[in-house]
Amino acid sequence: MKVKNSQWLIRTSKGKIQGPFATREVMFKIKSGELEGTEEICNHPGGRWRPITHNTDFYDYLLACLSENSENIDDDETNWDIDPETLTLKNFSLEPSDDLRKSEQKSSEPLDLPSPNKTKEDVNKTNSVKKSITKSDDKQISSQEKKPTKKPSKKKLKTKPKTNKRKAEKQKKSFFSPVSLGLTLIICCLVGFFLFNGPKKSVPKVKILIPKNNQTLPPEAVRSIAREATEYFLQDDVQGYIQAQIKIVQVLEADPSYEELYSLLCVSHYNLWPHSDQSEVTIKKIKKFSQMAKQYDSSKLNYANCHAAFLILQKQSDKASRYIDNIIERYANTDTPPTIPYYFKSQILKNDQMYEALKDSAGLLELAWPQWLAGAYLSGVAMFHLDEGLAAIEKFKLLLNQNPRNKKALIYIGMIRQKFYKEFKKSIESIEVALNIKERIDDFILGQAYFYLAQSFLNLNDAHGAKKNILKAYKYNPVDVEIENFYISLFGEQGKATLSEQSYLLKGDQFRREGDCNAAQAYYREAIQVNPKNSEAVIKSGQCLWELGLSEDAISVLLKLVQVSPGAIDVVVALAKIYRELYQFKLAQDLLTKTHNHVKGHHKIYKEFASLELARRNPLSAIKYADKSLSRYDDDVEALMIKIKAQILLSKYQEAYSIALKAMELEPTSVDVKFIYAETYYYVHGIDATVRYLNKLIGLYSTEKKYRLALAQAFFKDEQYTLAENVFKQLIEIDPKFKPALMGLARCYKSQRRLNLSKQILLKAASLNAIDVEPLVELGLLYLESKAYQRALKQFKRVAGINADFPKVSYYLGKTHFLMGDYKLAIKWASQEKQNNPQEVDAYLLAGEVYEKQGLYQFCSREYQQALQYREFGAHIYLQISRCYSKSGALDVAMNMLERARAKDSGLSAVYRELGSIYELKGNPDKAIWAYEYYLSLSPQAVDASQVMNKLNSLR
Repeated sequence: MKVKNSQWLIRTSKGKIQGPFATREVMFKIKSGELEGTEEICNHPGGRWRPITHNTDFYDYLLACLSENSENIDDDETNWDIDPETLTLKNFSLEPSDDLRKSEQKSSEPLDLPSPNKTKEDVNKTNSVKKSITKSDDKQISSQEKKPTKKPSKKKLKTKPKTNKRKAEKQKKSFFSPVSLGLTLIICCLVGFFLFNGPKKSVPKVKILIPKNNQTLPPEAVRSIAREATEYFLQDDVQGYIQAQIKIVQVLEADPSYEELYSLLCVSHYNLWPHSDQSEVTIKKIKKFSQMAKQYDSSKLNYANCHAAFLILQKQSDKASRYIDNIIERYANTDTPPTIPYYFKSQILKNDQMYEALKDSAGLLELAWPQWLAGAYLSGVAMFHLDEGLAAIEKFKLLLNQNPRNKKALIYIGMIRQKFYKEFKKSIESIEVALNIKERIDDFILGQAYFYLAQSFLNLNDAHGAKKNILKAYKYNPVDVEIENFYISLFGEQGKATLSEQSYLLKGDQFRREGDCNAAQAYYREAIQVNPKNSEAVIKSGQCLWELGLSEDAISVLLKLVQVSPGAIDVVVALAKIYRELYQFKLAQDLLTKTHNHVKGHHKIYKEFASLELARRNPLSAIKYADKSLSRYDDDVEALMIKIKAQILLSKYQEAYSIALKAMELEPTSVDVKFIYAETYYYVHGIDATVRYLNKLIGLYSTEKKYRLALAQAFFKDEQYTLAENVFKQLIEIDPKFKPALMGLARCYKSQRRLNLSKQILLKAASLNAIDVEPLVELGLLYLESKAYQRALKQFKRVAGINADFPKVSYYLGKTHFLMGDYKLAIKWASQEKQNNPQEVDAYLLAGEVYEKQGLYQFCSREYQQALQYREFGAHIYLQISRCYSKSGALDVAMNMLERARAKDSGLSAVYRELGSIYELKGNPDKAIWAYEYYLSLSPQAVDASQVMNKLNSLR
């Protein structure tokens, strides 16, 4: 064991301070029994007091001393009593048995392995063993699970050579001497103390580190530490990534321009994340470091690697996969091979169990960086699952030659022995040795290890060992079908064990992927029962309930955690999104405002504010909040897309197109990004170029509906209604319940005045979702344009009865009453709309029209003035506003409105008609003549042409 040459003070349980002692002196005191493990220590000089058991070296050494005279504890992965440095490849053979060698030599194919499938004899044997499992075994297992402590294992791990008989007898006699009995009693007490009170089960969380303070180091020291960091990194185990992280941070604090280390630290963060606290603070650290990488990265590849890691840790797997594919495509044929992207790609393929593709991807990783053991490990995993046993052995042997403590490789060696060679005892030995190594690994591998242990014990007729290990396997990996089936075969369907919150989440995710949200949310609820503050479980439960149409239940689940933890950002955003989609904008606004006051300046809160303002059709406010979000996370594509949509609402198409180009650069493979890019492309390049672009996408991705939808919408905007209709119909043939296609087809029919057909399609769209009132609103507008005011009124009241918060429903009621001549009710509903949504411009314009009809011109001009605060208008609106100001006597303001109208559309003839009238009122006949003549030149066949001609004659 390596020890550091430090000086220590020791404080006994009675408060007596001794020392200072060197590290080896402290260990001698532990060995001699002078120290019991209840003392406190501190570094000399200037350290702080802490329990001696909190020092890893002393704690391990104390347990190693205790284990010399006591049995090993149960072989759980948290039992780290074995000194990993004593483990070598000599403990077990990596080669197949002699019998197997002989059988393989007879075959001309070197990889012709024994079939992993069980023979009929094996099946009969297994079934007979299963039948022999008695009820007493069940009781024994269940009682063990209830007890908080572990029982000593009946088998000792063979980590030391056997002693001869004479020496053993001598030890046995000396063991029963009075002194030995006393020492044994003390040791037993200490063992009990550590089992009950020691940090055996509470493995500390790994802390994610990023550079903070500047420090000065000589260039030689920087290079030396960087080399050490890389060496640790190449080992591809958690302890290596911990050490690599520490040393990389040292280097970057001294030299932030050491850009190649940014990728290595991000990969280290990725591997340490499962063992960290996974908190919002930690993910903020990782995001902050990603932005730092961008600042110092000349090639942009290191930043891309960090951003990919960030996306994966945010559980945006689809987006991450597209992003990684794009990096690989961009850099595959350059002088800088995309090594880290190959690694992330391989990890995604491994998680998705796509082992053929994993083998190819891991092979590329090995070629790109053969010294990094991650490539060999991932290749070995792929080969294991593809039943290439001998090839897998070679990969894992390579790992163990480089790093004999590689826990993952040792486990796979044990599993290979069981799966391919039926060496059940050796498999158990290999896996149990591996599980006792002091190294963290993920739950998936632990589940596999215990599963293979269970199978080996069952084949050795040890029912108790099989049940004990399959129970652990099921708890670590409950979504594995093989593990679950084996578990049920031993315990029965009714004997399901209580799982960890993470396991319940995995089960829920499995059912959600299969489209069974009902079963999924039940497992998410179980995870919440285990830990009510598990934000991931709460969010997923709420989302599933929402998808099931249980909006009130979804809100209740999310709101409960928000009330307890108001700073749970992701939960707040999920709840605000539901409020927004229910058009309960005030509730969403209040929730986000309260959270913003609690957690200042979070980019996700600003982004949700932007989404809310966009839903309210307040594009300027949406852009303001999107910019705030982007100032904190400038590569957030979702925030960019909000900004694009807002610019389109403002008819600022060139600006929208420029932002879309940036979004395409960030996520060129995203369907949603391509969809909105196509819309901006139409406004800038026209219909022909857009059709060519979209037809190319449709040819490449024929099953993707959104590209056809974008094509149909482009035809519709270009008023090519027949072509748009044909594409919308194609979409409905593909998916009869695709609402955007139904709504698009209904609008096509409406634009062609085929109102009955439009009505039929809208009713079909309305039948898809009882709480979705958008088709009913469109139906009301259809009646309104057909001047069927009573039907329109009935329809809008129906909408208000279902969801009074739907945007503009009060405005539509007011508009209908206005067209029916009921000005009092029109003003009432316009005021209601302004109250619901103060920035809804149409409500002010409606009120202005009503007051103008009533002759209340001062009120009319006030409403229009308020509307001007929120939006730029087209020429027709400015013309309407000018008339109101003119009639109220504000001729200069009216003239200003007309000039704005001319700037918007210089060919609008009515503007010059109004200009002539105002110049005439102001006593300026020359300009009045010019304006009237220009009006007649633009509209010689105007209805009032003769009247204007008479005015001209009188002015000349």
